[in-house]
Amino acid sequence: MRIIHYTTLEIGLIHIVQTMKLRFGPISSTNDPHEYKKRTVGFSADIRSIRGNKNLTESVLSYIEKAKGRIKIGSFVGELNHDWKEGKGIRKPRMWAQYGGSQAGMAFVFDKNLFIEECRKRVVDKWAVHGGKVSYPKNSDLYSSSPSMVSFKDTEDINELSIAKKIFENAKKHWYKKHQDWRDEDEFRITIYTKSPQFEFINIASSLEAIVLGDKAGKAILKMLSNYFNNQGVEIYKMDYDSHYNKYNCLHLSELNR
Repeated sequence: MRIIHYTTLEIGLIHIVQTMKLRFGPISSTNDPHEYKKRTVGFSADIRSIRGNKNLTESVLSYIEKAKGRIKIGSFVGELNHDWKEGKGIRKPRMWAQYGGSQAGMAFVFDKNLFIEECRKRVVDKWAVHGGKVSYPKNSDLYSSSPSMVSFKDTEDINELSIAKKIFENAKKHWYKKHQDWRDEDEFRITIYTKSPQFEFINIASSLEAIVLGDKAGKAILKMLSNYFNNQGVEIYKMDYDSHYNKYNCLHLSELNR
């Protein structure tokens, strides 16, 4: 499976190509109000069993706040087609318009498994990485599925890591549903839990297979990327809109030079 990340030319060249890293951000950085408001606020715990222990209660609430900042997400378009160039993941006009610099940006194509392996190198343990496709249920189903409170027994070991695991499991259940209005994005989301409360930067050197420029991107950028990635195993492509057939084509650099 391939996963595709759309971005602007500026972010792609300065922050991704030059560093060969992709930034993961907190859930508050998403653009769905149901997520950055309702689900973030929905992080809570059933503390009735420990309410009599003030110190433990305060610790649990503190652990939850830390977990909020340490869970980050990366958003991609999933592509199951073996030949991703012929799939619909890279040929999405609205994605190019909304995320790909108004058709002048770029998209990064990754091998999903290799990318997730890199994610595992940045997290506290293997449990702290989850990748999956986002579903787009009916509104009534979506808004009735806000994260339930994290619960625990007063007899179990309660510490920062145990609370983090519970919250991460909760996130896996609920952060993979979005409003139907987003359904055409076919999002593939990767959620990670890291030690740092800051942004997390995932190395892409081993998983990056191709870079695709938008239809409006100039030939100078195409040539520059070709020279930069020469003999590094990263293929360079460009989108070309065929007005006669009303179709997006993903053309390799060699095809464009004919």
